[in-house]
This record gives sequence, structure tokens and C-alpha cells, in this order.
Amino acid sequence: FRVMHGNDFQRAATQYPEVANALHSMLINRLRAMNKKVQELTFLTNRQRLGAELLRRTRPRNAYPGQLIISPPPPHKELANSLGMMREAITREMSVLQKNKLLEKSRGGYIIPDPSAMNALISE
Repeated sequence: FRVMHGNDFQRAATQYPEVANALHSMLINRLRAMNKKVQELTFLTNRQRLGAELLRRTRPRNAYPGQLIISPPPPHKELANSLGMMREAITREMSVLQKNKLLEKSRGGYIIPDPSAMNALISE
């Protein structure tokens, strides 16, 4: 991990437009992600926030078109930290999502069998 002196950084950002453009894009993406998280914290329930976070972490499940997978499965503590929740609340909400067939636990990770149903939960 290297640190660039502030003056060198400013010179690079002003002399090389591609550096400035990359920096602007990165900062805009971070700001949008933070705004989305603040909106979720303000307006969504714990279950809805967890569902949104799980969807953000997915990738297509190749062998089963239409399904999504989170692999490797993140520890509950990691999810709790990223959502500002207690680990116990994550465990409870994951159980409810599994009971309602919105989430399945498999050997390879967590499966979202019907992403549209998870999106509907988030939009309630």
C-alpha cells in the first residue's frame, strides 16, 4: 500500500485528464452507493435492507437460469457490520427469508431462487 503526497496527487490529477476522470467516476460511484445506503437505513426495514444487500452481492447461478447465488456465503457478522445491524438480527431475518422461500442455503452459498420475489419484498 503506497501513499502519494498531496502535491504529487494534485499535479497528476491536473496534468492527466484520464486520472481526473477516473477519480471523478470513482467518487461519484461511492457517493451514489452511500446515498442508496442512507435511503435504505431511513426507509427500509431490517429484512428489506438485508434483501437489498444480498441482491447486491449476487451473481448469476449458471446451472440454473434466473437464479442468483452469493458464493462464498458472507458471515452474518460481516452482513451485520455492513448494514448497521446486530448479528442476531441478521440470523433471525435470514431464517425468515428462508422460511418464506426467498433464500436458500446450499453448500456453495446462498441462493436467491426468485430475484423478482426478493425485489418485491424490498419494494413493499
